Amino acid sequence: MGQAPYGNIKKHGSNQYAHRFSWEMHFGPIPKGLRVLHSCDTPLCIRPDHLFLGTQLDNMRDCAKKNRWRNQFSVSSPKAQAAAMAPHTSEGKFA
Repeated sequence: MGQAPYGNIKKHGSNQYAHRFSWEMHFGPIPKGLRVLHSCDTPLCIRPDHLFLGTQLDNMRDCAKKNRWRNQFSVSSPKAQAAAMAPHTSEGKFA
């Protein structure tokens, strides 16, 4: 599943994010194209009053509004640091 520490539960033999399960238990099915977002910005939270539906764009706007956006291409990001330290071939590609 994702990189954030979301809680997981097993439902009908497969893993599901706990916050999505919580939404469905309290409010019903999640419409296609929507995600369950956290108003509290705590990935492990399953409180229904801390969850809301939105698109990925809504999630990115919420992230930017709360100044939680970390540019993955900035030299201080873990992805950029890992890429800089990865071995390269003579053609400049990652080995």
